[in-house]
Amino acid sequence: SYHFSKEREEEEEAAEQHKQQRRRRQQQQQQQKWFVINKFFHLN
Repeated sequence: SYHFSKEREEEEEAAEQHKQQRRRRQQQQQQQKWFVINKFFHLN
């Protein structure tokens, strides 16, 4: 019973980390997109 809950906790922790990594990656992609757009507009 204890072992099961411990495993469960680690799974949830891993899932949380995964969510944060995905969010960070999405933010970076968003920033890169805006950076490219701004650069493009400044060239014109």
